Amino acid sequence: MKLSSHSKPRGCTSSALAPWRASTAGRPIRPDSGCEEAAGRRWFALNSQASSRIATAKITRLMVVDDNVDVRFAMYECLSAEGYDVAMAADGLRALELAKLVKPHAILLDLGMPALDGFSTARALRRVGALAEVPMIAVTGFFEKEHFDTARASGFDFYFQKPVEIDALLDLLRGESQD
Repeated sequence: MKLSSHSKPRGCTSSALAPWRASTAGRPIRPDSGCEEAAGRRWFALNSQASSRIATAKITRLMVVDDNVDVRFAMYECLSAEGYDVAMAADGLRALELAKLVKPHAILLDLGMPALDGFSTARALRRVGALAEVPMIAVTGFFEKEHFDTARASGFDFYFQKPVEIDALLDLLRGESQD
């Protein structure tokens, strides 16, 4: 898989090994439309307030949390090349500490991590006053209805399936997503 962005000013190209499946659209869907429809699309909003929350935020500082070093650094390269300040954590416990220090404007969080998974990490982050309203984006290989429901209940705003459609993610972070 090759992550790439053709947006201005600098663009981004990073490589990581991952299975690739062509997407049918970059627009978000609602997860209650069923997994068959969701399988053709790669991301969606988990609640009705998610799009307005991210559209009104001035996002310049991000935190990427993933136990896979290749994914973490690929995301770092792409996002920092677009001008974002990016902090990284390898697990949920480190993410809790780091988030309090860097105060990210949005958090990209893997779900399947050892020790403290992404669901538990999101719930804990939502209990931190300064982070309670920060947009949280699940970035995961999981793509089943039970995961959507648990992510929504854990406080996530958006759900992206890996490998991430980087242009859709960048549009979302800029408040330019189509939903």
